[in-house]
Amino acid sequence: MRLRGIRRKVRKICRSVRAARYSEKDIRLIDITQKAAEINKILAETEAPFVGFTDPHADFGEDYFLKLLRELVMDVEADSAVGRLYDHKGNPVPCSGDLKKECVRLDAETRFTFVNLHLCGAVCRTEVIRKAGLRFDEKLNYCRDELFAVQFAEQAPVSVRLNHCTYKTSLILDESSDMTPQSQNIDWYFDSAVKLMDRMKRDGKLSEIAQFALLFLLIQRFRSNQGQKIKMVFDTPERCVEYLEQAGEVMRNISDEVLCIRTRATKWERYKKIYLAQLRNPDEPLQFDIRRDREDARLYLRGSDAKSALCRLPDIRLSVVIFHYGADSSGRTGLDIIFQVMHCYPSDSFEVYFVREDDEGEEKYKAELLTELAGTVTFFDRDAARRDAYHVFVPVTGGRRMSVRGEMHFGEYIYPKRISFSDVWQNKLSSNLEGSYWYTDSMLIDCTGGIIRVRPASEEDRQTAEKKYLEALEKRLDSMKEGTRERKQLQKALRWRKLYWETFEEYKDRRIWTYNDKAFKAGDNAEYALRYAAGQSDGIEKLFYIEKSVDGERLRKQGYAVMRPGTDEAALAALHAEVIYMTHVPPYRKLGIADDMLRYLKDLMNPKIIRLYHGFPITRSASYAQMANDAAAVAVGSAYEKALYTNEENCFRPEQVIESGMPRYDDLIDDSRKQILFAPTWRPSLCIGIGKDGKPRYNRDYRSSAYFRLYEQVLRDERLLDTAEKNGYKIKFFLHPKMSAQAVDHESDETVQSLSCTVDIDYVTIMRRSDLMVTDYSSVQYDFAYMRKPVVYYHDPALPYWRITNFDYERIGFGEICRSAEQLVTVLCDYMEHGCVLKPVYEKRIEDFFLHDDHLAAKRLYEATRALTDKV
Repeated sequence: MRLRGIRRKVRKICRSVRAARYSEKDIRLIDITQKAAEINKILAETEAPFVGFTDPHADFGEDYFLKLLRELVMDVEADSAVGRLYDHKGNPVPCSGDLKKECVRLDAETRFTFVNLHLCGAVCRTEVIRKAGLRFDEKLNYCRDELFAVQFAEQAPVSVRLNHCTYKTSLILDESSDMTPQSQNIDWYFDSAVKLMDRMKRDGKLSEIAQFALLFLLIQRFRSNQGQKIKMVFDTPERCVEYLEQAGEVMRNISDEVLCIRTRATKWERYKKIYLAQLRNPDEPLQFDIRRDREDARLYLRGSDAKSALCRLPDIRLSVVIFHYGADSSGRTGLDIIFQVMHCYPSDSFEVYFVREDDEGEEKYKAELLTELAGTVTFFDRDAARRDAYHVFVPVTGGRRMSVRGEMHFGEYIYPKRISFSDVWQNKLSSNLEGSYWYTDSMLIDCTGGIIRVRPASEEDRQTAEKKYLEALEKRLDSMKEGTRERKQLQKALRWRKLYWETFEEYKDRRIWTYNDKAFKAGDNAEYALRYAAGQSDGIEKLFYIEKSVDGERLRKQGYAVMRPGTDEAALAALHAEVIYMTHVPPYRKLGIADDMLRYLKDLMNPKIIRLYHGFPITRSASYAQMANDAAAVAVGSAYEKALYTNEENCFRPEQVIESGMPRYDDLIDDSRKQILFAPTWRPSLCIGIGKDGKPRYNRDYRSSAYFRLYEQVLRDERLLDTAEKNGYKIKFFLHPKMSAQAVDHESDETVQSLSCTVDIDYVTIMRRSDLMVTDYSSVQYDFAYMRKPVVYYHDPALPYWRITNFDYERIGFGEICRSAEQLVTVLCDYMEHGCVLKPVYEKRIEDFFLHDDHLAAKRLYEATRALTDKV
């Protein structure tokens, strides 16, 4: 044994000596950004025993390729080597295999997830490429590198990865980002589907390596178009359907084992994999099998021979969203809990119980499945999955300690489940945060080890708990790296928490109502609600939150109390607020309490949340549900909204609906000046974020978008311009605030003027002065219709909306729906030639839609809020 060990060491030393003789002259570096034909020519002509694929824009570590080369020389069984890849931001890209070892051998034949699909940064043996006759595909615009990587791995599956040998790519690898140029190109989608699959097949079959590569690429495309990230690259809805059909064909060639296997490389949740499986046959609902034993209940696709389960019990979390302590409808005091179950199991296959245990024994309380929309997942603006929500009430017997744990029942099998708390303001506890507690009604509540614990407590007990919590937070702070955002957030939250208790006596009897519109902009519902409320002598402090801005200074000069989010004063007022008028979810972000800070402070908050949405809810979204709001009330201006908020998905009770109208409508008084207003909504794929000045960044690619092209086609139409000039109309093009930086891309002249809502004029003023509005899906259509002026919709199929909409434009819309630029021009010319008069059919729809027409919305809202708060 000892002799064999010595021999191994000698062989290793010999290989090291031999490897040291190699230098960079033995490796031919190839710029992978070149055209395929140029790369193929180099591969055919090179005499070097190794080739390395590089990118002139990537950042490779010192002697990167030389280190890989020498490792390959030492390991005769491996035919390729690669280092550890980091994205353009410097974050490690998820990959399979042991990340702790300095060097790890990966065999893609025994485990297909070990295949390296990032060809840049790899070193390969030239001999393998020559013998297999491998070439880069000269007809693919995308995925040629991944195709080459798969074909190489099929011939030579063993590779090595040097985890200490790193390189940073210049490419944006986060496909969900709006900054990725490839995701804006239709070829990126179709080149990765059937076209690529056919090239990967050998004798009509796909290897598991090829299947995994196709799945990986498919996931990239779907992730890039999840939710509001939809890129809208398809010219027509039919073209999108064609791609989804191709994706389904690819999925039919991918086995369940490849689909279900767990790997860090894909980062793809279980329930999303179910959606991909459904694409195989969209018309037939999937069937499942659950294989149970005492330890686990594993979920498989029915009839599958896969070894890997689609989902296992450890994947399931009972995640509390809303957590109240109070009385139920029968007067019992207890814990009122709404939680989500993150899982893939059919909801009828299990039951969830919360088990209360005290000194008198145990009692189980079954959780009931809610109809409320806990969350949805969409791909390409199509429903893919929804999260389930459950409700349970656990009575609390005063004067006794008790604990509450979770259980899942699958038939006769019972499995304990940890209870966790989402980091949202709707609940008062935080999971995995040492010392976290909630003190309410002389009870001290915490969650330790996934179990909720409740005990009677005095103010002295509360102070002791607070001291321990602060000590734990200080310890947590000390463990954080200096200068990180996380540390700065905790530092600030810790200061505010201490200030809260230091100033408690000063604040406890003060009544504070907070208002806010957008971060740097007022002029919406909150400002108009504030205008009325601030004029009432009631002893209530009304505070408007806004960043340093023109509107903030205007409000200050007009005598309103203005708070700058993030200051100590603003934070203390927010923590002690009696009422928060919420225009955006979540409410505390606009008040200066960032999401990362909320978990350290939320137990201190107990406001009445009044949902005062900045627009009408025209889309289907979990953000409208009561679960996402935990609001005391919601203000509405139409019967349509009332029905929507109280339906089975959103679950507001009728008594929670304030039929006030929208406060900003109080200032909507017609002042038409012969203007045609274009006010389309925004598109996420065209927005590239907010700058440090709080304004949208300019997108250089905007002018090449279908959005720009289609609106320019209308704005420059000679017939439209001639009709406008003949009838004395001006055309105002008014982009959404999120796209206001692009206003300069639309040229202005004597007839057409492109305006920015953040610089030139506000929404209310321009709507009052306009005779007719053209929009696609913007909620400002309601403001305009409120003034009984005509609205025309531009719904070109080439420019679809990125959200599933609730609003029935055909049945209750306020105007004509135009499907093409030509049709829109015809309708607008007809309106201008007849004085932009509202047609009777649409006038009736408007009258039926709105609840009020008296400009007293802010007054009604104030009175309803007083009724809610004065009861306490």
